[in-house]
Order: sequence, then C-alpha cells, then structure tokens
Amino acid sequence: MHWSPQHSWKRLPLSVKMALAMTVLVVIVVGVISLLSIRREQDTFRNELQAQASLLLDFTQSASSDALYTLDAAYLRDLIAQTDELGGGRDVPTEIYDRDGRLIADSQGDAVYTLESAAYSTRLLAGNSMTVFDWGDEDLTAGRVVVVGREKIGVIKISLSTAPLDEKMAIVRNRGITIAVLAVVTGAALAYLLSQTITGPMRELTEATKRLAADQLKQDLVTVKGDEITALQVTFNAMSARLTETLNHLNQRNHDLEIANEAALQASRLKTEFLATVSHELRTPLNAIIGFSDMLLMGMSGPLNEKQHHKVGRLQENGKRLLALVNDILDVARIESGRMELVREPFSPQKLIDQVSAQTRVLAENKKLEFKTSLDAELPLLLVGDEKRIEQVVINLLSNAFKFTEQGSVTLRIFSDSDAQTWSLAVTDTGIGIPAHALDVIFEQFRQVDNSSTRIYQGAGLGLAITRHLVQMMDGKIKVESTVGAGSTFTVTLPMVIPEPTPAIMV
Repeated sequence: MHWSPQHSWKRLPLSVKMALAMTVLVVIVVGVISLLSIRREQDTFRNELQAQASLLLDFTQSASSDALYTLDAAYLRDLIAQTDELGGGRDVPTEIYDRDGRLIADSQGDAVYTLESAAYSTRLLAGNSMTVFDWGDEDLTAGRVVVVGREKIGVIKISLSTAPLDEKMAIVRNRGITIAVLAVVTGAALAYLLSQTITGPMRELTEATKRLAADQLKQDLVTVKGDEITALQVTFNAMSARLTETLNHLNQRNHDLEIANEAALQASRLKTEFLATVSHELRTPLNAIIGFSDMLLMGMSGPLNEKQHHKVGRLQENGKRLLALVNDILDVARIESGRMELVREPFSPQKLIDQVSAQTRVLAENKKLEFKTSLDAELPLLLVGDEKRIEQVVINLLSNAFKFTEQGSVTLRIFSDSDAQTWSLAVTDTGIGIPAHALDVIFEQFRQVDNSSTRIYQGAGLGLAITRHLVQMMDGKIKVESTVGAGSTFTVTLPMVIPEPTPAIMV
C-alpha cells in the first residue's frame, strides 16, 4: 500500500483530528486578522503620506505661481530649499518644470533650463488630471500642474520616501506573529481537552455500531452524561430496538415491489405484442378495402353514378386514414419492443425529394397551397442512411404541414450544415403555428395542440412521436420553431456519412 496524506489522516484518532482542525482554524483566524490589520495600517499610512504630498504640492504651487509665470529660476531654487523643512526634516526631492515641460529647478542639483522636455512633465501637461500620484517600490511620486487662469504654466514634482511604511509594517508583522504563536498554543491545548470529552462517548458508540453491523441488533448503551452525546446514545438505543422491525418491513416491501415490477413488465410486453398483432391483422383487410374501392372508382365493375362515386371515395379515404393509424401503432409497438432496425445504405437526396414530392403533391393541390422544394448544391450526391425511415420522417412532417396550413405555402429544404459534419432537412409552413407552451408536448404519443373532443384537425397524435423516435435512432436531432398565426419550421439534423469510393478494377 502506497503512503498518502489522505490515508494517514484517516488513520488518526478523532481526538487528534479535532485538535488539529481547531488549531488550523485558530491559525486561519489569527492570520486573517493579522493580514487585515497590516492592510489597514498600510492603507492608513499611504493616505497620510498622500495627504502630506498634497500639502507640499499646495504650498509649492501657491508660492511658485508668479515665479513660474515670470520664469524666475533663482526664486524657485530658494523655494525648493524650503520644501525639506515642511517635510519634517526629511529629504524631499523636488523638481519644477516650465510650461514646455523643461526642468527649471531641482533640489538635487543646480540644473536650470534643460533643452529637452522631460517625459514626466510632458505627460502631466498633456493629461486632464491636475494632480497625479504614482506609488513606487521605495517612494511616492506626486505631480501637479500649475494653472494660472486657464493656462498651464508649469509642473511641480515631489518624491516622498516610503521607508517609514516598511518599518511600521515590520513592527506590525512581528507583533502578529507573536500573537499567532500564542493563540496556536492556547487553541491546541483547549482543542485537545475538548476533544477528549467528546471522543470517549463516541468511541463507546462506535463499538456499539460495530456490534450492530455484526447482526447484534439489540444494543443498550449506558448513559451517564446530560449533554448532546447522551441524547445521541438514547437515540441509538431506540434505533437499534426498531431496526429489526424496519428491516423486516423493507424486505417485505422489496419483495412486493419485485412482484409488481415483474407484473408491469409482463403487462407492457403483452400490450406491445397485442398492438403489433392487432395492427398486423388489421392491415390485410384494410388493404383489401382500399384495393376494392380503387377498382370500383376506376369502373372495373361497371360505372358508378355521382353519389356512388362520392360514397366509395369517402370509403377509400377513411380506409387510408385507418391504415395510416394502424401503421403508426405498429411502428410505436416496434419502437417500444426494440424490434425496429435501421438499414443504412447509400441514397440520393435528389431522389428522396422527387419521391416525397410525388407522394405529397396531391395534398398541396387539394388545398391549393404552393409546394416548394430546394436542394443545397453543396450537399454530396450520395449519403448513407436508412432512406425508407428518412422518407417516413419527411412524409410525417409534410403531412402535418399540409394539414395545419389553409393558405400560403409549404417548403421542403435539404441542405448541408456549416460544420460539414451534419446535414439537415427543414419543413416550413405558413399555417396556424404552435403556442409556446405546447412546443414541449407535441412530440409525446397521442398528444396534439388541441386534445379536446371537438378538435378541428384529425389524427391520433402519433406522427411526431414516431418521427422523434426515428430521428433519435438515426443519431439525429429534431427541433421546432413556431409563431402562432405565422407558421412553423421543423428541422431534422442527421450525421453526414458519405459512401466510401469503390476501388477501380484494373483490367
């Protein structure tokens, strides 16, 4: 076994852990307080030093305005000599610049009228701030623009050493370290004493818990203290007394749940098998009804009058609706039973559009709607997928679009996505639209926007549910965007899989 700090910590007694935890807490608290104290002292000193710099700037500005205006360098040098006296006897380096940023007087030398403008004074004269404070590692540099009327006539620059700040901070740090050491020692001693008063009863409780885990369910701890530990021991005694009863009850409940779950699974299997069987058996007579009605409408058994033709047409229409419902129920049963399989083969997107258009164009003609299709030229000529299931998805979306659109148009677009990893098909209509609250439920089985008994639009509400299942089986996504009264757009996104090129055969 490899050594690790975490493993060693777990092996320590609880009393030691508590003592260490409380000691660490004390260290953290004292450390935070010390840091806050140091920061407060530092801020106070910085403010004091900055206030002193402002005072020196005020004095120098008021005393140098006339001399700067007349460029009296001798007076300015004498004025700078007085700055050290105002600074409490400390050396206060001072520089005075004219309106062009050139040095006139310097407390460190006798420089007068340098030919070039200094960068510091030029920056202040060009800026908008009249007073600027720059904190360095060893000093505070303060600069002020001297203004007479509205004219900038020069710049004053002074520097104050921050050495007193460092000395003061050292004193505060040493004092904080001393207090921290005393607090740690005191806290560690108190923590150890406190932990001993807690861990003793806790050890007894731990031993009782071990016996409880060894199937000795009935445990009675001796309680002699009147604190929270006593309450815990009393509660433990009550818990051990009722644990056997609770475990027996849970075992019985688990047994009942297993029986109920098995019954539910069996009922679900029977329902799925029943739906699949009934749907399959219904398709044969329905196909016969539709076939014979086609023969009658084509006059193969003799001509029909107008009323007979209308009634046979209604019979055929309702037969097709019933067959579509049976097919949807059969698809749902296959999906729920996991027996629906995909056949991924190369197919042509152009051929898919042609087939879908041929099947659904009559719906557009019956409602006098404009039906438009478009195919992205960037899309490969062949894609890999289950063409039959993709066609079923498109037919379901187009059927819904024609059903819920009374005027305007329905558009089918197939295009390549920008990531080149997926392709999409989108069905857009100008129909009634879908309310925002219904966007999350329209993909559920037997759900429509209008579920009332007097709803206008027919259907069992299985088309979109089947569509979503098929899209998910094909590792795709479906989304809908809709505005009430303006129409809807259903977009299906599928992985872009391109057939591998067939190797050429050398003759």
